[in-house]
Amino acid sequence: MFKIKLFLFVSLFSLSSFAVFSQTGDWRQYSFSMAGVKIKYPSDWRGEEKGYGSVLHVIFISPGVRDYDVTQNAGIGICTQPKGLVSTSSDSRSSCRQRDDHLSDYAKNKVVSEETVEINGLKIRKKISENKYRPDTTYIDALFTTKDRDVLISGAFPRRFNLEKYIPVFDRMLSTLQLLEKTTTLDYRNEKYGFSVSYPTSWRSCPLDDYYTKKEDILTLAPESTGCRRGNEITISAAPEFSSLVKLPDLKEILRKQNYSEISPSLELNELQTISGEKSEGKYLYRQRYFSVAKSETRNLLKISEMYDKEQEKFQQEAKEILATVKKLL
Repeated sequence: MFKIKLFLFVSLFSLSSFAVFSQTGDWRQYSFSMAGVKIKYPSDWRGEEKGYGSVLHVIFISPGVRDYDVTQNAGIGICTQPKGLVSTSSDSRSSCRQRDDHLSDYAKNKVVSEETVEINGLKIRKKISENKYRPDTTYIDALFTTKDRDVLISGAFPRRFNLEKYIPVFDRMLSTLQLLEKTTTLDYRNEKYGFSVSYPTSWRSCPLDDYYTKKEDILTLAPESTGCRRGNEITISAAPEFSSLVKLPDLKEILRKQNYSEISPSLELNELQTISGEKSEGKYLYRQRYFSVAKSETRNLLKISEMYDKEQEKFQQEAKEILATVKKLL
């Protein structure tokens, strides 16, 4: 019987919960309720998500260092699969396996350290390794089991260009890990921009990648049933081109120039003054609204962009309930 080994690298450096929060408070949030996990990742990293049947792979990629025509990055990946899945495929993407699981003992990585730790109620073994013949990268592998899923977290940190400096990011990401088995609503807080929002576990926060995402984007939410980038989503982003002191008539003109024909008067969203526009293009309905929390360090407006398939009206109602939870942090 094939058994998945449990490994996890964790080094919390005796950080208090306050210290950890201060380091991750403005990070982006990724959640996947089917896998039963929620985790944060740095705002300047990008996320890429790919599914292979019942197996989901997400990788978070650090800012790159370019050397001529080659770009080097550090990466932290999450793989989830049905509990106990055994794949006979030679394709490594068909299951959650460690980098050297398929190799002979002769070719396996050299283990630098290995021990059992407990974090967030999980008892896990941790492992740090490197290629025994060419030790140019530090590898970190992690696997734990939720109620019905195996979850593997792994990291690769090349020594070239000092990309090992990102190893502490792995620790901090892990410190934000939460299991969602008994959770029906998730909370997202952003200290930098001064707002929070809650959403049900029937929705998920999507990885923000270079292809779909603008650098100003902070959080994208989509229904679990349709997945990310499938026509139903809410994105909250910064609007640095506009001051938080911009007047309502100016915002109305901005929306008109973007072809939003139905423009609402000033609305109150949990004591936040907003203005919104709506337009229809083909099978999709688009809404956009601006609001300000007047944080002294940002002083720019925030923008909520919505996109819905008009044939799936239930998501519009669910989105309305989600947006009703947007609040200014005290």
